[in-house]
Amino acid sequence: IGIDRTCNLYCASCRPEVQVETGNKLERINRVKEGIINSGWLEKVDRLLLGGQGEVCFAQTYKDLMFKDVKNGRKELELRSNGVLMDAGFLNRLCGIYEKLSIIISIDAATEGTYIRLRRSNDKAAWGKLNKNLDKLSELRKRNTIDFFQINMCVQMANYKEIPDFIRWGERLEVGRVYITPIRNWGTYSEDEFRTVGIYNEDFSIKKEIRQVLDNPILKNRVVNCVI
Repeated sequence: IGIDRTCNLYCASCRPEVQVETGNKLERINRVKEGIINSGWLEKVDRLLLGGQGEVCFAQTYKDLMFKDVKNGRKELELRSNGVLMDAGFLNRLCGIYEKLSIIISIDAATEGTYIRLRRSNDKAAWGKLNKNLDKLSELRKRNTIDFFQINMCVQMANYKEIPDFIRWGERLEVGRVYITPIRNWGTYSEDEFRTVGIYNEDFSIKKEIRQVLDNPILKNRVVNCVI
């Protein structure tokens, strides 16, 4: 379920400012959400995936789908999140409801400077909160409290040099997968802008400097899934 674009970040690749759904659109979203909750379907489904639109720890839509009117324990939940608000209290609530948890965190950087540039936030403490939450997720995974933990990097010209360090970070966190993908233009950039942002030449070949980083042996690590 990905029905709400409300998000606490305004990533450069996604949107120009923080977006919170309001008005008629929010009314429609709420009708859909309440229909799902009242149907009892959430207690019957084998596996629920939340995310892909907005932030699951920020939008009330997703928090209601996770927590509102839970009649019994649920089976399996996969969350796709930016991780900034996924603190210990939030995770403990989840662990009390779902038998299995898979957590996928999109980060796109291995340093604070690049993170601030690409994963923009009005919260100046976002980087520190993210790091603390990732450490907590790592701890829960090591204890088998959560079943799967993945970090994502969307590669672009502003962050490609950090791919090796991002993988090393994943190793330290003992994630199940480090997922590396190329940036796409979701209508955020003009064609000219995207030529400088993206990692492909006009003939769809990979830019030389990107290829040099991708040849690093660390990308052969078993936890790395690079789809560039």
